[in-house]
Amino acid sequence: MAVLGPLSVVWAAMKAYSWGRRSGKASLLDASTVIQFLLYECAALGDVFFVVITAMSCWITFAYKTQKYPFYTTLNEDQEWVLMAYLIATLCLKFVALIHTILQMVLQEIFFIDWERPHVVEDSQHARPISRDVSKDRVELPVVVWRTYLVANEWAELRCVRATCVGLQLLIVLMLLEAFNFMRFSVVQPGFGDGSPSAETTVMTRFAVVVFFYLLVGFLQWVVQVVVVERMILDPFHNFIDLCSIANISVLALTHPLHGHYIHGRSVHGRADTGMAEMNEFLQKERDDLCGFRGLEPTSHLQTFTVCLPTAFRTRYDEIMTTTKSSVTQTRLTGLDQTTAKMAATVRAHQQMNIFLREMVDHYTSDVDYVIRYVVY
Repeated sequence: MAVLGPLSVVWAAMKAYSWGRRSGKASLLDASTVIQFLLYECAALGDVFFVVITAMSCWITFAYKTQKYPFYTTLNEDQEWVLMAYLIATLCLKFVALIHTILQMVLQEIFFIDWERPHVVEDSQHARPISRDVSKDRVELPVVVWRTYLVANEWAELRCVRATCVGLQLLIVLMLLEAFNFMRFSVVQPGFGDGSPSAETTVMTRFAVVVFFYLLVGFLQWVVQVVVVERMILDPFHNFIDLCSIANISVLALTHPLHGHYIHGRSVHGRADTGMAEMNEFLQKERDDLCGFRGLEPTSHLQTFTVCLPTAFRTRYDEIMTTTKSSVTQTRLTGLDQTTAKMAATVRAHQQMNIFLREMVDHYTSDVDYVIRYVVY
């Protein structure tokens, strides 16, 4: 505890410093950075308390059960109260960390970049051309939004994917402890037998047995999900990347104002709003290597990136986002329908943001240009 406690402070300071850099803070000693440091310290200190208490409880309990000569003893009543105090402190600290994590997920900024171009079709209302200008005889159809809705819905479902199922984990642990009577390991007496009816249990022994089986079941469930299911049966993350490539939509998720993640989903065929036969033809071309790669670079398959953005990007991003707020203010002054005006402003801001992000990815804007760097371990 004396070693891990100061290390948790150092870790929280590093996390707060990283948060300040990624948020574009001019000064790293402002109030928001200090608050972030305290929140990160709650999470780190809660982990320290849990690790130390769990290791101590499991070691004393199982060492006491396996000893052949009197060497280990259980905690006395005062030490049990200290253990309970640490458990309550751990619960409070992790609750604060959980609220912080939920707020971080809620405050993330996610934008779906639509690469689809408007379709130009011949105007069939006129039997003869109304002008020698060919452009006057054509109609530009807007891009449909259903592909964006589909990808956004899959993104929302993907955020709920976990490597372990808490309900199943609790059910298995409860079955092991009660149905298979592994709870008898918490009896304060040497050996792992059933024990005498008059034997008692303590808070430490019960905590050690419950946490041991809970972590064991969680680890086995994680191994099955990550090693077996995701590698051999179904990988929801790679499936989502494939969906983005088929739908011709990229995803930019900003966890911080100047930091986030990018999924390049631009279709190598140029469009995705097509029929089933043509889509199948596109997929066959990819299978036979008759088209380019899906990666951001022409000769690369890499589609997922961690992005570090310049302040010029954030300035332009905020300028586009503020148009929605200014439109709502003007609506209050003119007396128009607030919902209609806000929706119209949101549509305009979405179109401007989509154009801006597409130009940034295509290196059309020099002030927010980027360089791809590969991480070497």
